[in-house]
Amino acid sequence: MMFNLLYTLEDLAAAEVKLKYWDDAFANDKSNNPNKYEAQRRDARREVRQISRELKRIGLLEKTEEEKLH
Repeated sequence: MMFNLLYTLEDLAAAEVKLKYWDDAFANDKSNNPNKYEAQRRDARREVRQISRELKRIGLLEKTEEEKLH
């Protein structure tokens, strides 16, 4: 069964804030663990991509020139 998720521009903004939070946490981390926060950052990037892709598909977000060609 496939669900049609309806995202908003606010959802995208919230996902981008979450991604920035984890990227900042990684950048400001003083431990010697290069993988710290990697799962959180990966999940946040995936969420931004997923929401962006859906918003572009339904026309709420403009596609890049490259995306328009495909």
